[in-house]
Amino acid sequence: MGNYIIAGWNKGKHLSEQHKARIGAGNKGKKRTKEQIAKMSLISKGKPVSQQTRDKISNALKGKLVSNKTRLKLSIALTGLIRSEQTRTNISKARKGRPSSKEANAKRSASLIGRIISLEHRAKISAGWQHFRQTPEYDSYICSLRERTLGNTPTAATLLKLKVSHTGLTQSEETKTKRRQLWAEPNFKARVIKAMRLGLLIKPNKPETTLLSILRGINKQWTFVGDGQLIIAGKNPDFWDGGHKLIELFGDYWHRDDNPQKRIELFKKYNYDTLVIWEHELKSPNNVLAKLHQFC
Repeated sequence: MGNYIIAGWNKGKHLSEQHKARIGAGNKGKKRTKEQIAKMSLISKGKPVSQQTRDKISNALKGKLVSNKTRLKLSIALTGLIRSEQTRTNISKARKGRPSSKEANAKRSASLIGRIISLEHRAKISAGWQHFRQTPEYDSYICSLRERTLGNTPTAATLLKLKVSHTGLTQSEETKTKRRQLWAEPNFKARVIKAMRLGLLIKPNKPETTLLSILRGINKQWTFVGDGQLIIAGKNPDFWDGGHKLIELFGDYWHRDDNPQKRIELFKKYNYDTLVIWEHELKSPNNVLAKLHQFC
């Protein structure tokens, strides 16, 4: 604070809060010379700042508008600065949940265009996602992402951006191999399918609702699990009795090329008995009811 910091007579001397307030008031609005700023910077370099002081600085800066000139100075000063892991973590925590302005998003997007990401950086991003996929928050993240975009129609400008960004884009053989290896893992595949199905906000459609009402008339234990609640060998059956019986409702259009017997044999490997009912069979409720009684 002006001559108070630079002078040597008060070095290490403990000042009262009243004395500090008087010095602060005296220095308010006072412009320091470049020499004084350089000396203050040198004295403060490497000096640990208490949490109380950090809080004071934070409160003083809250809501304060920073000029473009100051922003430029900060940008130049921070260019090439390597932050410690602790500092990165602190910044990440402070920014979490804070919405970015459209201007900030546009600047960030512009700064990343054409940027080449190093192999080390890619490895860090990949490791971060792999860790995130194993956490319980992953499913809720996929759901919230889908909820935010569900029903949104992309603008012509957005579609053009997507087209331009994907033009000529090819995946390396290494990336393709990694994706195939990940998809081959049953647990990973099940988690992704479940997250996708939940994210789509799937509810029983009309044929499924009709069949569910018939099923519950026979046994109250039957539930609709076609929203991703139950994944077996990468497949998501439609109905489950809570034990070892499954029912698949095959739509006449979507499953027109499917062989029901293959689905029955697949689930049999996991000790599930499966009944497949076709959509057109629901037009004859009595026949369906007889089929269900025989199976249940």
